[in-house]
Amino acid sequence: MKIADEVVEKKRKLDALKAKIRPGALDNLDSVQRIDITYTSNAIEGNTLTAGETALVIEKGITVSGKPLKDHLEAVDHARALDWVIEIGMQGRVPLRETDIRTLHQLVVAKSKPEIAGRYADTVRFVNTSAGAHHFPSHVDVPTLMKDFTDWLAEADDTPEIAFEAHRRLVGIHPFNDGNGRTARLLMNLILIRGGYPPIAIRPEDRPEYTNALEAGQAGGDYGAFHDLLYRRLDHTLDQYIAAATEAARSDHRIAVADQMERAQALAKALDLPRAMDTAEALEWLKWQPETEVHYQGPAEQAGIAAQIASAAERTTLYEASNVPVATIGRVIRFKFKNDAPLWAIQIADQSAQTLFERASTDSLRDLMFENVGLTAQLVRDANERQQAGQQDGEERAAKPKRPSGSSFTP
Repeated sequence: MKIADEVVEKKRKLDALKAKIRPGALDNLDSVQRIDITYTSNAIEGNTLTAGETALVIEKGITVSGKPLKDHLEAVDHARALDWVIEIGMQGRVPLRETDIRTLHQLVVAKSKPEIAGRYADTVRFVNTSAGAHHFPSHVDVPTLMKDFTDWLAEADDTPEIAFEAHRRLVGIHPFNDGNGRTARLLMNLILIRGGYPPIAIRPEDRPEYTNALEAGQAGGDYGAFHDLLYRRLDHTLDQYIAAATEAARSDHRIAVADQMERAQALAKALDLPRAMDTAEALEWLKWQPETEVHYQGPAEQAGIAAQIASAAERTTLYEASNVPVATIGRVIRFKFKNDAPLWAIQIADQSAQTLFERASTDSLRDLMFENVGLTAQLVRDANERQQAGQQDGEERAAKPKRPSGSSFTP
């Protein structure tokens, strides 16, 4: 499998993991990456701050003794530019304009070189290469070249291949007097973020391979080596995020299990059950208590059980923490009531369901409880109609079932 295909497959895996973990689970890695991208991008251009010093400057605002002021300003500039890139990248597919790239450059050199911030080059530009001095396009042609570039970018997809090509195309135009490399790497990461990929860092140890690959393309060769390097960096970054997301998913699972046990214990305590048990076990216990030899099976008893569970859920706020207890209540209330179900039992179930319906915090829970309320309300109406028609059996309606000890409702 080609590395480009492997990257796509790893992104799918990361997306699937992200769907399973809580929001913010990867914030720490995002923060570390933010520092690393700023450190590495500046280091490639000759900045002398270490990774630790870069973090101190960005996060604490501390001045590092013995290091040039310019290096501090470059760190602050790049960090703010990266924040802007992340914010814009998360907004989705909005065509990038020429002014966006100039804004990006303005942020890159806002404090370190404010006199050129966001302004196209006004002088000739050369760079030393292994083959000698390389002359970039004339500054006179920059506006036209940038218009063509952004027109192409507006129609291109947000894929790694496009991100890498945009990087090397912008470097090839070299539209600014300084800061072109940092701007190009940030533009690349902006496109990656819009495509759902994490931003990547090109490390100082990658510099020889990185510059040689760019020079080879600028000398008329292909950019295969350049794209290969960037794919490897993206592949490595995806591995980091997949590992972190996998760990977060395991942690979330452990927390979920612990929460489930806590809810089960709360339910057991509320119902005066002999031990902690899950909701399904609680229902079985309510139907059968060996010590009292009371066996609940009839429709009236089922309505009473529904009321007990609903009451316990209200007291322990279980309905707010998870839809599982509410779903269980729904299943109990939706038992097949017989027409001879006592009116008092139906009314209790109806009242409990109505209370939960009014207090449910999400649309899905409200929809669930609405179904239950509608059912029990209809049962109440039917019972009243039978009573008015003289069709009720008084003795049958007056009978009340024995309840389990510790029962919390009063008919």
